[in-house]
Amino acid sequence: MSTEMEMAKARAVEAGEGTDKKDVELVEPEVDGQALAELEAMGFARNRGVRALHGSGNTGVESAVAWLADHEDDADLDSPLLLPKETPKPSLTPEEAKALAAELLAKARRKRELEEKELQRLREQERIRSGKELAAAARLEAELKLKRSMEARRLEKEEERKARERVREMLEEDKRARRVRLGLPPEPTPEELEAERAKAAEKAAQEAAKRLPPPPVIPDADRLRDLLVGMKRGTSDAAAVTLCFQTLLRLCGNAANDPGNAKYRRLNLGNPALAARLLPDARAFLEAAGWAAAEGEGEGVLVLPGAGSPAEVVRLTAAGVQLHSALNNPFFGAL
Repeated sequence: MSTEMEMAKARAVEAGEGTDKKDVELVEPEVDGQALAELEAMGFARNRGVRALHGSGNTGVESAVAWLADHEDDADLDSPLLLPKETPKPSLTPEEAKALAAELLAKARRKRELEEKELQRLREQERIRSGKELAAAARLEAELKLKRSMEARRLEKEEERKARERVREMLEEDKRARRVRLGLPPEPTPEELEAERAKAAEKAAQEAAKRLPPPPVIPDADRLRDLLVGMKRGTSDAAAVTLCFQTLLRLCGNAANDPGNAKYRRLNLGNPALAARLLPDARAFLEAAGWAAAEGEGEGVLVLPGAGSPAEVVRLTAAGVQLHSALNNPFFGAL
């Protein structure tokens, strides 16, 4: 028995197709009939042709002849080639078919999910890449637009400068022509230039004076200081002096910080609570700081008549500076 037959039977036994030789049906394998006829025409026996075509995989006459050359010493070369007949596999039961279908569907579903995840990942990468490219393109376009705008503005300014220069040259030319018509030298003399500069400076000063507010009236700081020194020296009660100065500082500070508030602009020195905190000469200091007697309201009523003007605020601030010095400088009034 040939080696192919023994191997075929062994495979059949392993596959469970039977353990008894009588149970195995042996048949000649199917080969290319035309190639077999050509081999027989060339003088090879049928059994050799069948073995050669089967052994070479039915790939043609040349392969079969080469196979015969390699196996010419085989003892069973002229024996018939019989192989176990392939039996169809038994059909699946409905349960097995259903389970197999479910398994195949699950595999297909998992494969599709993996493919979708991979496709989604690739799409996300493409989206990120496209977003970066769009952002870079937008940034580049913005930079180019800014550069173009700056260049256009530069050219516009340059054109304006040239236009002003042309106008200036035309005016100078017209001025020279008028001087010639008047019998004067084409160019102005140094004296004329100096006069023009002086006239221009005077005009500029006048324009500046129109734009600036009038300078505030600065109060006499020495008088304010002298009044405070007099109050300090006029009494031996240091606590009363400190209380008076603190009260005056609060009155001046409130009026300076909130000049539009009417309650800070009117003082009633006849008020017992206020009178108890002030020394007799405090009225003179308040009047020096800007307060004045109110007409028709009694002798003890003082008001600020300046309506919150800058000069009034400056005067109150100067009074506050002197009061602050009197309260914090231990040598105030010592000299």
